[in-house]
Amino acid sequence: MKKIRFQPDVPAEVRAIAQPIALGILKALHRYAETGHGRVKPLAGEFEGLLRLRVGGYRVLFDETG
Repeated sequence: MKKIRFQPDVPAEVRAIAQPIALGILKALHRYAETGHGRVKPLAGEFEGLLRLRVGGYRVLFDETG
């Protein structure tokens, strides 16, 4: 299972989203960390090197480290 670490500003950003949506985002992140499955794709251009997890109308940008 992958370990999830959030940047310091992420908790405030998640609290600003409606609770049911925020919980869906966190569940999707947890599922990806456990299984590697989810609506994830690598980004290009300005955000090359990052991955994008799509949850409804939201996009979560993140990277994976070894």
